[in-house]
Amino acid sequence: MRHKLPWMVILIVCIIITPISLAQEPKIIFTDAEIEFIKTHPVITIGVDPGFVPFEFIDNNGDYVGITADYLKLISEKVGIEMQVAKDLGWSEVYDLAVDGEIDMLPAVSKTTEREEHFLFTDPYYFFQRVIVVKDTEKSINGLDDLEGLTVAVQRNSSHHSDLLELPHINL
Repeated sequence: MRHKLPWMVILIVCIIITPISLAQEPKIIFTDAEIEFIKTHPVITIGVDPGFVPFEFIDNNGDYVGITADYLKLISEKVGIEMQVAKDLGWSEVYDLAVDGEIDMLPAVSKTTEREEHFLFTDPYYFFQRVIVVKDTEKSINGLDDLEGLTVAVQRNSSHHSDLLELPHINL
């Protein structure tokens, strides 16, 4: 079952980047293998970061919302596969379960060298910039090189954490 899930992720990207006209929606033509996959995988368990606003998060009502949630809702409607959120988990727990193969897909995970050891990635469907946040009185930090020898607070198992692990001169 797990070896077929990366295909599902590829399907998701194809659907997302296909332009849809409100006047006439294009019909998705599935291959026999894709039809079989959909039949045998009617539910995909997704792992989400409950506080990754605005991309994905769990709101005050306990609902999965955000940019990624909107994409998945459209995909679910078009493909007919239910996207089921693994509930009541923090990001570190979600990440570890995905590494162990107990969660099928992480729909809003950024690609890093470390993560490529565990997951297959498609082209991104959304791009964002990373920033360094410091006190407004701090004038000496203008980039990653300026963090040499300093301790940096970052969310464990986040893409920021993975990227910064590649810079041994920064203490995490």
